[in-house]
Amino acid sequence: MIIPIQINSNNKFIMGMLHMPMIRSKGSPIVIICNGLGGTRADVNRIGIEAGRIAEQCGVMVFRFDYTGQGQSGGDFWDVTIDGRVGDVLEIIHFFKGCFNTEEHKIILLGFSDGAKVVIRASESTEDVNALILWSPVFFNLFQEANSENDTINISKTRIVRHPKSQKLVYPFQGLWMNSQYLKELKEEETLDILHNSTIPKICVLGSDDEFLNNFMIQEIERLITKNSGSEVFHVKGANHVFSKKKWAKEVIDVTLNWIVEFSMNNLDNNIRE
Repeated sequence: MIIPIQINSNNKFIMGMLHMPMIRSKGSPIVIICNGLGGTRADVNRIGIEAGRIAEQCGVMVFRFDYTGQGQSGGDFWDVTIDGRVGDVLEIIHFFKGCFNTEEHKIILLGFSDGAKVVIRASESTEDVNALILWSPVFFNLFQEANSENDTINISKTRIVRHPKSQKLVYPFQGLWMNSQYLKELKEEETLDILHNSTIPKICVLGSDDEFLNNFMIQEIERLITKNSGSEVFHVKGANHVFSKKKWAKEVIDVTLNWIVEFSMNNLDNNIRE
């Protein structure tokens, strides 16, 4: 069952879809999918929709949405900032905590690509996040450390211009009008420090042929993820950054849901012992 939901965030509306299982256990996990820079609630190859559909069959709730300033939600993309996206996620968490206030649901944030930094930051801002899922995470300061010469990810060379409609200062980047504040936040981000200090369970899924990652970046991501027990990194053989082939998307979803089910069972066992 898919339920359309509208949530207020800073006087703008977040539009999303909740995949609600017909049969579920009380307190079953809620996964909030946070897409990347130019992604939508459906995303590449409809991976978000497929993840929600399969999750329903596993008794797991999934909420996929468009950030404010993107997709069907209110606002304009040139006003988007990382802090604003974190605020959207916190409003969504608050909404679901209110909807299910008689149940103790585990909140799991799933960040896809650039969405990884959003969910990591959000997890630091509230104690209501119980686990993180990172699909093809992108960290700007890792690009800097790796001294990448790949122009497709070298945002720092992008020239500032005025948006033809709003006249605001923006950076044209891969067909998007990026807020200058967004780029500033990228350069000053502390996401890796937050990830280093985070102790909640995590799974990271990477494509072995991700065009945005090199060996140095992969090794750093693996080091940061696997330093805590209950966390792991999985590689999808041959997959690119967005898992654009259906077989890659299916493998990502299957691995992720297996991990969620195992995480939920471990928490159930711990609750019984307590």
